[in-house]
Amino acid sequence: STQRVFKVQHSDDDTEKELNLIVDAGGVVKDVFVFHKHYGTVRAQLDIKSRYHVKQFISNIATGKSSLLKNVTSGYHYHTVTAESQETLDLIRDSLQEHGFLAPLQEYEPSGVN
Repeated sequence: STQRVFKVQHSDDDTEKELNLIVDAGGVVKDVFVFHKHYGTVRAQLDIKSRYHVKQFISNIATGKSSLLKNVTSGYHYHTVTAESQETLDLIRDSLQEHGFLAPLQEYEPSGVN
């Protein structure tokens, strides 16, 4: 399998939709991370492979007192996504773009994203 990092931004309400787009296209959401001015890279392992995992993740966030990691950086966050092929990763990128979730990179961000 192959992997790519996508930079995305969306509302809390769109989290489920964003994750479903990725798994429906054949991707696995390995993690979520943010670049924080003071804390540096903050990363959480996810390993979301299906709509079932998406539902579990969303309900765990909803029932817990924790907020989504993206909220410490105005919604901007990254996912490492693995898939069987570059073509699948391209489909995922196009799908995220189409729904307005793909975010532009800033010049201080690492290359190799999106």
